[in-house]
Amino acid sequence: MKQQLLDRPEPSPILVKARQSAGHHLEEQFKYRYDKDIDEHKNYRWIKSEWTYPSFEHFTFAYKNKLFPVFVEFIEDGKSSMTENDITFLVNSSKKYNLIPCVFKMKIISYQNNKYEYHSSYNMNNNYFYPLSNGWNLYDPLTGNDIIPEDLGDDLPIKLSDWEILNFAIQIVIDDIKKKGWKIFSFCDLPEINPQIWIEDNFEKRCWVIVKNIEKEEDNDPHKWINIIKDSNIIENFDGYFAGVRFLSNNGSNTILRGEAAIIDYKGIKSVYLGK
Repeated sequence: MKQQLLDRPEPSPILVKARQSAGHHLEEQFKYRYDKDIDEHKNYRWIKSEWTYPSFEHFTFAYKNKLFPVFVEFIEDGKSSMTENDITFLVNSSKKYNLIPCVFKMKIISYQNNKYEYHSSYNMNNNYFYPLSNGWNLYDPLTGNDIIPEDLGDDLPIKLSDWEILNFAIQIVIDDIKKKGWKIFSFCDLPEINPQIWIEDNFEKRCWVIVKNIEKEEDNDPHKWINIIKDSNIIENFDGYFAGVRFLSNNGSNTILRGEAAIIDYKGIKSVYLGK
């Protein structure tokens, strides 16, 4: 398994602003459909809106039982900020986790070339950026075709992927950490990255937290996971915690479906490793 380093790059200010404006744009699309049909309210929901790195997407939303990871792409002077590696990572991860990959295109025009400000544009460092098109402004990363969530969403039973399960588990652990008053530096929800969370604990020490979904009892043994990462020169210098989260369906199965209520078995984080 890959290891997650302590120091990770922060998003650029323009990407932060673009994510916010893209999220706002999609919220407006949700609201428009709420106003048309109040029953649609329950069909749209955010799955992930936090910044994480590394990641194959910038945020993810759901329509019915289909999930749409979104990558925000900048287009300036006809050139795209999205690399072939970005496309491959988004497409392959979406296939692996049963998701529908989307690109949200943002056009950038410099101040001197912008003769008038569009009502839907956003100013950042003398650059204006705005959605390439009206409506959803979501595109298939391979074909460039429009993606319309209403055309793709359905209520068919779909099992939660490893990525979804881990993301939910991390959110539970993060909520617990916040209640303790500890500081969260960063987290990552890619299943192949370990550890998942970096924190400052009540002793003001920077520490890592391994978060695992517990499907069988041996998964609840922190030593199983510590042995995977302890050889890292970075990891071994910090204290470590372990958090196991078990999800069960109402019938007691480990198989959880999208949109289904789940029983959560979580007993908190525990100290499992003292750094050098």
